[in-house]
Amino acid sequence: MGNFMLSPKFQTIPVDPERVHLRQLSIDDVSEEYVGWLNDPETVRFLEIRHSLPISRTDVIDFVKNCHASHRPHWGIFVDNEHKGNISCSGYSGEYRWAHISNLIGDEDFRK
Repeated sequence: MGNFMLSPKFQTIPVDPERVHLRQLSIDDVSEEYVGWLNDPETVRFLEIRHSLPISRTDVIDFVKNCHASHRPHWGIFVDNEHKGNISCSGYSGEYRWAHISNLIGDEDFRK
C-alpha cells in the first residue's frame, strides 16, 4: 500500500471545544430528523444500513438500546447542542490495535 498524504487543507482541522462535543446517544436523541437522515439514500450511501431501508424510529431506538447494552460506542456529534451526525465503533481489537469506525453527517449543511 502506498503512502497516504492528506491535503494541506485537511492536515489540521480546528474544533472549538466550547461548541462541539461527542456523547453516547440516548433514546431521547432519536428524533424524526435523525430517522430521516437514516432513510436518505445520499446520506447512507457508504453505510451498511443502506441495505435495510426503510428504517423506522423503533428500529433506531432498538439500535441505540443495543449499543448501550453491549457497551458499543455510538456517539452523536453535537454542535451548539444540536445533533449533526454520529460516530460509531462496530468492532475493535486491543491486541492488534484496529477499529472499525464509521461516521455519518446527517445535517446537509455540515457536509460542505
